[in-house]
Amino acid sequence: MKITNKHNLPAAFVNSIGTDRHAPVGTLTASTFSSGLREIILFERRFDEIEKDAIDFFHTFFGIAVHERLEKFADEGDFTEYKIESDMFCVPVTGTVDSFKEEAATVSDWKTATSWKIMFNDYRDWYIQGIVYAFLLRSKGYKVNKVVFNAFIRDWSPTKAEREDDYPKLPFHTYTLYITSDDMTNAEEVIRKRTEEYVKYKDTPDEFLPPCSDEERWASPKVFAVMKKDAKKSSKNCSTREEAEEAAEKLKAEVVERPRTYKKCEKYCDVKQWCQGVNE
Repeated sequence: MKITNKHNLPAAFVNSIGTDRHAPVGTLTASTFSSGLREIILFERRFDEIEKDAIDFFHTFFGIAVHERLEKFADEGDFTEYKIESDMFCVPVTGTVDSFKEEAATVSDWKTATSWKIMFNDYRDWYIQGIVYAFLLRSKGYKVNKVVFNAFIRDWSPTKAEREDDYPKLPFHTYTLYITSDDMTNAEEVIRKRTEEYVKYKDTPDEFLPPCSDEERWASPKVFAVMKKDAKKSSKNCSTREEAEEAAEKLKAEVVERPRTYKKCEKYCDVKQWCQGVNE
């Protein structure tokens, strides 16, 4: 991975950015199971060609700082930055838990997150990561009853917290996942399916890799927005034009069609320039 510094950020910050792979080629990590197979393979394949600017690591930097600080103050006897590896599947699978308290059978993971994620209960990626952690630990003989995600909300606003009912009231949020037998069945299915897909497609040319799902691409559906003249926000968003036109007639407004969007592809995918789906 190549790092640029287009904004002339301090050298100490730029030099702190790690450019090594998080895992060897051919190994899947717990944090990648919520990503699309195409993204995983392209990232592995194109890693040395990826170019990012130092400013893109701004939030990552704070996340790493949080981890390092909290690791120093973990309870005595806790496993911190504990790496688990499994060879149960057709490719190696690994996970590194921030903290594991064996007596309480509890995994703790530290996150930095946006207020949007908390407001919309968007925890799918945390859920997948959590059940994979639990499965890997249980495969090594450990008991795991719950996985706790502790999140610092990096864009938290006290003004919004005061004015908006559904906005997080604190700059900190906890999401607790209580592990069930169904979760372990689901985890094994998720890992088995993804590892088998990886083996099947790992040598497939870029343009023939299976596309990521709408969920993996963070898709937002097409909507028909009812807009009053000179308004910055829509009065109502509708799933059909007919519903929107009916509402617009009552409000003396117009209908604006907003196409389906893929937030991850647009802003958060490091390999989109090589992705056939994005560049079609």
